[in-house]
Amino acid sequence: MKLDDGLIMDAKFLKYCIDTGVVSQDTLRRALAMTDDGTSIYAVLIHQAGVSQEQLAITAGEFYECPVVDLSRVKPEPAATGYGAGSICRRLNFIPFSVDPVVGVLVALVDYSQVDEITNYLHDAKIERMKFYIAPMDTLIQVVNKVYASDKDVLNEIPTNLRRRASILRTQYLNLDMVNGGGGASKPDADNSHQLQEIQKEMQACKDENTQLRHRLEQLSETLELEISMSRKLAQILKAKGILDNESFERWLISQR
Repeated sequence: MKLDDGLIMDAKFLKYCIDTGVVSQDTLRRALAMTDDGTSIYAVLIHQAGVSQEQLAITAGEFYECPVVDLSRVKPEPAATGYGAGSICRRLNFIPFSVDPVVGVLVALVDYSQVDEITNYLHDAKIERMKFYIAPMDTLIQVVNKVYASDKDVLNEIPTNLRRRASILRTQYLNLDMVNGGGGASKPDADNSHQLQEIQKEMQACKDENTQLRHRLEQLSETLELEISMSRKLAQILKAKGILDNESFERWLISQR
């Protein structure tokens, strides 16, 4: 059965689903016929073909070597969801759901073949580091609709850079009246505008410094690992040549733990 490489869902993954017995060729053929109107093949497989959303997610995790997350057991963090927008998350079926200090923003998605488009969107939102998880489709959609319940479809028409600016402001201010206007005020006064500019400059300076420190830490970590590896090889050579006895070698190993 020939699969169209233009499918949103990776054609190689569909073949893997057949090979592993998740779906039959006949089931997939019928599902493909139902996607002519633009309906997601994920949705067709789950809602029309009776494939378990959990089984489909687990199979995708195996194929793409990507961890799977059950969003029904996770409480999305505003610090992460603020990087998304309802219209985009619904269109691409993803949601940033947590922020990890080491790996960056944790992102759940349904279709891993869309990871590049999602990555580009998040890079535009100034996210440098991210880690992806695959989530069951219906569960993810429910979470997206709940988190972005107040978002309007018009957000899809707003340029990405404007959406990003609004998202950043939401994470900086508890009272948006000062920025967006409220109680009869339409624009911030000159003092507030100047204060906002100064805060943004300070934040950018902090981000730049953090980036430099992170790169330096990574360099130091790599140097340390190289030094340990070379020391271990040297000790093994000395032991093999009889210069270092077994007892001394064992003491050295203990000291390296």
